[in-house]
Amino acid sequence: MGRLLSIILSIMNFQGGIVLIDEIENGIHYSVMEKVWQSIDVATIKLNTQLFATTHSYECIGAAHQAFYNSNSESYNFCYLRLEREKETNSIKSLVYDKDNIETSLELNWEMR
Repeated sequence: MGRLLSIILSIMNFQGGIVLIDEIENGIHYSVMEKVWQSIDVATIKLNTQLFATTHSYECIGAAHQAFYNSNSESYNFCYLRLEREKETNSIKSLVYDKDNIETSLELNWEMR
């Protein structure tokens, strides 16, 4: 509960801005992660704040997808970005997962972390 309160207060403090959270799943049990994301969705919409969060948790990504998929908002407000190193050029590229990509990856249990 304390971790969620901290996240919501951060969103409130930066109303109309951007909030960055590293390892968002830390301190949150996987069984309530979807409800946490639902609360974040409501707060960011009401306060017009954009949230960037990092995670290495497959369960966290799945919970976020479910929360935003089942949201009452008009649009799907979740996007997953994965950074991947290209072997040939040794550069880093960003892979963008939209709603359909995330859903397919989760259904087929593909690695996307």
